[in-house]
Amino acid sequence: MLPPPNILPYQRMNIRHEQETSLDIKVFLTVTQADYNDSFNKGLTTYRRDAAFPGFRKGMAPLGLIKRSVGRYVLRDTLTELASVRLDQYIQDQGWNLIARPVQETLPELDEQDGVSVMPDFEYTFALGLKPEFSTALKSEVYDLHKVTPSDEQVAEQITDLRRRFFENPFPPVSEAGDRLMIRLARLPVEDAQETIPPFTTFSVDIDTIPDDSLRAELTGIGEGYSTQTSLGRLMNAPQSEWTALMRVEADRIPMAEEELRLEVRYVIREGLAELGPELYAKAFEGNPPADQSELEERMRDMLAQHFVESAEDYLRARLTKDFFDEFDFEMPTSYLAKLYQSTTESQSSDQEESFQSFLKWFRSDMKMKVALEEAGWDITEEDVKMSAARFLSDYFAQSGMRQDMNVLMGYVDKYLENKDNRFRMEDTARRHKLGYLLRNKINTNEVEMSHEEYRSMIQTFNEQ
Repeated sequence: MLPPPNILPYQRMNIRHEQETSLDIKVFLTVTQADYNDSFNKGLTTYRRDAAFPGFRKGMAPLGLIKRSVGRYVLRDTLTELASVRLDQYIQDQGWNLIARPVQETLPELDEQDGVSVMPDFEYTFALGLKPEFSTALKSEVYDLHKVTPSDEQVAEQITDLRRRFFENPFPPVSEAGDRLMIRLARLPVEDAQETIPPFTTFSVDIDTIPDDSLRAELTGIGEGYSTQTSLGRLMNAPQSEWTALMRVEADRIPMAEEELRLEVRYVIREGLAELGPELYAKAFEGNPPADQSELEERMRDMLAQHFVESAEDYLRARLTKDFFDEFDFEMPTSYLAKLYQSTTESQSSDQEESFQSFLKWFRSDMKMKVALEEAGWDITEEDVKMSAARFLSDYFAQSGMRQDMNVLMGYVDKYLENKDNRFRMEDTARRHKLGYLLRNKINTNEVEMSHEEYRSMIQTFNEQ
């Protein structure tokens, strides 16, 4: 008996759910022959219109032949569409607010007979995770905004930096004692090799610090392109444990201290101080130079004060963001997220538990940020943060089917867990920076004066936390 015309076939499907936790739900869906038979036959008929089989005119092949040839593929597409529509309707009827797309735990396999002679019932199981609810209220309504007064020593340092920046001969053609050399090192060719091994590192070295007297004398009075043979033991006036940091090379790539190397001078660096006076003032401040050193010091003091204002603002935003992330805890649909993570990463990590905990920690953090931004009305421009935020992993979960975007998802999971991609980290920093701005609208600031030494100590302590 056919259903009334106003009742869609998928509404007859047997569907139920079990609440595993307050946020983890499992949905069971049974699609029977009565549910899919009409749609399946309609799909076969549609396929038949454009099908061309040898011995038959286009669109005239028998339905039995069509069913034997492509029946299981048509049935698979029919089942997928019916199950998807019914699940979406069920979610809507229940009023569930999902944290991401459902994860399909079971996928019916169609053997050669399905869609031909055997028309069984098909069982589907879906894992769903509900979005937790929480508030973005801060634990404190008043935060300190620090006012840092520049010291005389800092003003003097700024003036020294200005004089160094406008020194007229920073790259002389010939080196002198006290200069610094930008050098490039390469290993010598191995026996019977036709070419030298390419340079493996470039870094700077102060002539006066070279421990070997003869090498120090040899590198004084030379210029760009000068080449000689030496070893790291003769060149480096630092413990071997510090060579990797000074040379910015992996430890296993650094030669032994006594190995002979080819040293090439790229250019000479000389540090000096320009004379204070009208010429320097005009270069540094162009159309509005200070009248004398007293006015120069006052300008430097003002510039430092403005820098400290901006730094204090950054620190306040960092405090707000940290307190926001640290203060609130809420339940997560852990069982669902574990299935989601497993289906996304395909067990790439050697330590699944550790990598999943990292993923869960990030997902929790991202949830908080999204709620805060939504409550603030997403007061951000596309050029600022929003488009970057939209590319994040959970947005792919929410907006796309899992299987369609598998490669993209796996790529972003890798970038997060391995923390290798600078752009990915920069996007995350931008979101947190904007979050600090938004949260600041919820608090009052109390201006507190402090010395620069106290301020630096406070920043260091905060960073260590």
